[in-house]
Amino acid sequence: MLNRLMQHPYAATLGAVMIVVALWVGAARVFDGTRRDAQVTEARKAMIVMRAAAYRWHYLHGESTCPSIRQLLESRFLDPEAAKTDPWEQPFVITCMESGAVVTSFGPDRTRATPDDIVVATPNAELAATR
Repeated sequence: MLNRLMQHPYAATLGAVMIVVALWVGAARVFDGTRRDAQVTEARKAMIVMRAAAYRWHYLHGESTCPSIRQLLESRFLDPEAAKTDPWEQPFVITCMESGAVVTSFGPDRTRATPDDIVVATPNAELAATR
């Protein structure tokens, strides 16, 4: 029966279509991985800017307060053109400690405390967080 199917005039076309689809699926997986890497890099760059602004605000306003993104914008510690959300359209989360500021993105899955979360901290805050 397989031999009869292979002799059908459309058998070669069907085979070619299956190969093209397989290649397309493989290319889509590679592109998605590259795109995700670019999004993580974009988020990190924006978070470094946000962290620096939060750290300056925190230092000048006292260690008992931590700014919101809105406060950073209103007080001009953060440029209005700076990213306020991550590449997945979620707002960055700013946390302050005595030792500095931490900016978090919940990553592609948009869920807190999962392996794809992105965290950018001042060196002192990062050290304190690991203790």
